[in-house]
Amino acid sequence: MLKIQNRIGFKLLLAFSVVLVLCLVFVSALNHYFWVGFGDFAISANEQKVKQQAYEFLEGITEERAEKYEAVFQRIAAHSRFIARQAELLYARAGSPPQRAIRADEYLSLYPPNGIFYTDPGEPVMTCYWGGKSIPRQVEDEINILAPLAPTLVEAREKNPEVAASHLIMTSGLGVYYPNFEGVYSLPPVSELDLRDTNNYVMADPRNNPGRKTLWVPVYQDDADHGLITTVTTPIVGRDGAYLGAAGLDLPLENILEQVLGPAHLHPDLKAEGLFSFLLDGRGKIITFPLDLLGDFGLDPNLEALENSLDLLETGLADSSQPQVRALAERILAAPVHTSRLLLGGEPHVVSSHALHSAGWHLVTAVPEAVFLAPLLDLKSTLSQRVETLVGLVYLVLLLFLGAAVLVTVLFSQRVFLNPLKEIADAAVKIGEGDLEVRLDSGRRDEIGILARSFDEMVAGLRRAREMEGEYAVALEDTVEDQTRQLQGQKAALEQTLQILEKDVLKRQKAEEELQYRNALLATQQETSPDGILVVDQDRRIKGWNRNFLDLWTVPEDLMRSNRHREVIEIACSQVRDPDAFKERIQHLYEHLDEQVAGEEIPFRYGRVVERHSRGLVGEDGRFWGRIWFFRDVTERKRTEEQLKALDRIKSEFISTAAHELRTPLTSLMGFTELLLDPGQFGGFSPEQKRDFLAEIYEKGEALRKITDDLLDISRIEAGKPIPMEMAPCDLAGLVEKVAGDFRVSASRHPIELDLDELEGEKVPLDRGKMVQVFENILSNAIKYSPEGGAVRVVGKGVENGVEIAVADDGIGMSPEEVGRVFDKFYRADSSNTAIGGLGLGMSIVRHIVERHGGKIRVESAQGRGTTVFLTLPSDRGAA
Repeated sequence: MLKIQNRIGFKLLLAFSVVLVLCLVFVSALNHYFWVGFGDFAISANEQKVKQQAYEFLEGITEERAEKYEAVFQRIAAHSRFIARQAELLYARAGSPPQRAIRADEYLSLYPPNGIFYTDPGEPVMTCYWGGKSIPRQVEDEINILAPLAPTLVEAREKNPEVAASHLIMTSGLGVYYPNFEGVYSLPPVSELDLRDTNNYVMADPRNNPGRKTLWVPVYQDDADHGLITTVTTPIVGRDGAYLGAAGLDLPLENILEQVLGPAHLHPDLKAEGLFSFLLDGRGKIITFPLDLLGDFGLDPNLEALENSLDLLETGLADSSQPQVRALAERILAAPVHTSRLLLGGEPHVVSSHALHSAGWHLVTAVPEAVFLAPLLDLKSTLSQRVETLVGLVYLVLLLFLGAAVLVTVLFSQRVFLNPLKEIADAAVKIGEGDLEVRLDSGRRDEIGILARSFDEMVAGLRRAREMEGEYAVALEDTVEDQTRQLQGQKAALEQTLQILEKDVLKRQKAEEELQYRNALLATQQETSPDGILVVDQDRRIKGWNRNFLDLWTVPEDLMRSNRHREVIEIACSQVRDPDAFKERIQHLYEHLDEQVAGEEIPFRYGRVVERHSRGLVGEDGRFWGRIWFFRDVTERKRTEEQLKALDRIKSEFISTAAHELRTPLTSLMGFTELLLDPGQFGGFSPEQKRDFLAEIYEKGEALRKITDDLLDISRIEAGKPIPMEMAPCDLAGLVEKVAGDFRVSASRHPIELDLDELEGEKVPLDRGKMVQVFENILSNAIKYSPEGGAVRVVGKGVENGVEIAVADDGIGMSPEEVGRVFDKFYRADSSNTAIGGLGLGMSIVRHIVERHGGKIRVESAQGRGTTVFLTLPSDRGAA
């Protein structure tokens, strides 16, 4: 084994070995980390990609299926509408009385168990009557009218295999069904169930369905043994607008789940285990749902409570006991298309939804996430085994390399470093003993050779220094004599220079006096300027400022005098809205002194706006030596500009609103007038219809008159002219009751409660017409901003030196900011809701009229809690 006798060689070898070992350990660890990390990264990246592709795939499937299923539901709904329209056509074409080809007493027979009349079971289409113990002539006429509709019912059922039955439920108590199956005979007695009380009949009633639309009924228990079903229903309306009945098609829940939403029908490329779909209505309530999965969704509907068609399945995802399912319901209803991840039964699922716009439903498809990730898990296992094998091989190669490197290092260090270094150390010891004749020229060209040559040059330099030491002592004496003579000559020159300086001092004093005068003039100009002025030299030292600058930027004067320019900038930055942009702009202008600035606006944090002007200061030689800044507060000017813009915007909104308010009644006026001018074109009208048209024309003309009166009143107020008043004692309670009575007729869906007992017989001096206008405006606002069926309360009482009337509603209410603007001209509390009419002038005119009567008006309101208007009028009555 090689023996190392030199200590530095041992240290060098040891250090090199340690570094080499550490490098190998680092490389091996990095290699292990790289391979393992690469495997994990590859799996993670592919997992994310597969998940994303799965989401997109499932979302595409759901969208494709939604379009197909919507076509199915639209087809079924179209047949319901077609049956209803055919029935209306048959009623319209029927004679009076119609021809009776069918005799009811021969066609229908009483079924004693439930008291319902039925046709013979052999008939393909069943007709039944449950309206009484005998069949009236009117029902017999109706049987003959609807007889031609039987093929249409058959066609609707046969062309829609998902449908269990097509039917008619008429207002007279007559029913028509296809097919004629025995389950219909199991209907309960009329005393327990009247089909006119079922939801598919009640929901189609135009009183509940003003748009006379085709509707889908929520899930219910069928009375004819079809189990849980949903029904599409369409109202049948006569020429006079009377509700004649409903035409419908029944869809069993089982058929929808198996024939439409079953996994085999969802998509040919997605037949994975655990895949399922369901339907929700526009409120998130269940239309169809796999009953065996209700528990996984945290739903527990009482299905046993669905006894007949009067009971609906009013259960939705929002009723789930699981927060994540309730959150999913909100996201599904909030967006037409949605895809997310949901944990069901401890297993993650991918859930995708798509809106069915025709029925207002949502189709939801779900599949376990593991279906998409199974191939990735197998790949991860295989890749982990290969990585472990590769890491073992790398460790073996590194150990072999380490042994070889140590052996080569020992041999190389002994020959290249250790022996030459020992020779240099021996030569250094000789030089220390005084021997300057040592030589180390080794002839090498590497760093060791350079070190040896440098050593020889150092020894030669030491020899030359010893020779020069004697020569320097002699030269030093000659130098001292020369220096003495030079100092004497410099003394004479200094005395002459002092005389010249005295003359320069006198000139400088005169120049300083001139400069003081100019500075005083400049200071006066700065202090009298309306702008804040700051002067800074090219090294950013503060050279001047005025009082307006200190006041504008709230900078202490001692800070300016101490020339702390950076702190002044920080104070300014703390006040502006964008400190970074402000500081960046200042830096730019300091770096470009030749650039001029005019009219730059600086927005402050608290609404102020300052205008900035600046230019470089140029000396007589044309060189820039600083910059002067001018700052002017333009807040009031900007505020005035914004107010002018706001007024222009309000004017535009008012013109648009006024045009809309005037166009609506004008359109009605022109329409009814056209009907009266050319009745022949529209088939003629009865005297009652003409009176109704004239009443509508009068009502719309009255609306135009009120709008015109409001505009005339507001123009008088704007012109400073008082609204004319005709004051006279008036029964205030009676006046309020009269106005409330008119609104009870025109707004019957809003009950108006009056409590005016304290004002009974009270005579108050007022202009009756103007006060009617006041209460019409207040009550109209209370009704307009109240929910459907919301009550309006009017309470009157006596107060000190007058009477007070409060009008309260349960409407949408107002914020404090809206309450503060409620009396402004053209202001509407909810201008975004175009369905609520008005020009925004009413309350402004109301306040003017009340104040002209010597009264006061105020408003109290809170958002979501309604509004109360308090109106106080002077009276001879004392406190009640």
